[in-house]
Amino acid sequence: LPRTHALSLQEHGMAFSKLRILVPLENPATEEALVRFAANLAQTRKGELHLTHIVTEGDTVPRAEQQLQQAAGLAAKHGVPATPHLVEYQSVTQGIQETVSRWKCNMMVMGWYHEVEKDAILAARNRALTKAINVDTLIFKNRNSHRVERILIPTGGGSNALMGIQIAYELAQAWDAPIEILRVARDP
Repeated sequence: LPRTHALSLQEHGMAFSKLRILVPLENPATEEALVRFAANLAQTRKGELHLTHIVTEGDTVPRAEQQLQQAAGLAAKHGVPATPHLVEYQSVTQGIQETVSRWKCNMMVMGWYHEVEKDAILAARNRALTKAINVDTLIFKNRNSHRVERILIPTGGGSNALMGIQIAYELAQAWDAPIEILRVARDP
């Protein structure tokens, strides 16, 4: 049975924006960089964030509600409306799927906390989850950098290439960083 601890957007005086980004937070106390990244993305498109921590049976994150409020405050410092959600579901995947639907999110920004290598990527729950939901998904890997020096976009020219380039361009403008596009192609 899902349970949520969030007020509606109307109670916060916010109208629905066109871009509604779900940001699942595994541990709200340690994901400041992910919240900043999502806030920068939302700010360029006048969007809003839905900062969500999903509690499963036996899962405990002390002070999760307070930490979600602090994350929402961080987004507000960037001028981005953010609503914290603490929800309970039987599984994280189910919680994310239903939360995307409930808040009508049309994008999701997730953190990546493993090495960037083939075996880790193929075994990740994130991979199955991104295939199971019908929203554009960005996966953020925090390298503990303080300032973005440049943005590199590797692209194979697939169906999502233009969207990726557009998002990178918007972030490059916000961060005053140069952008480079690397076209990856097979030999004929």
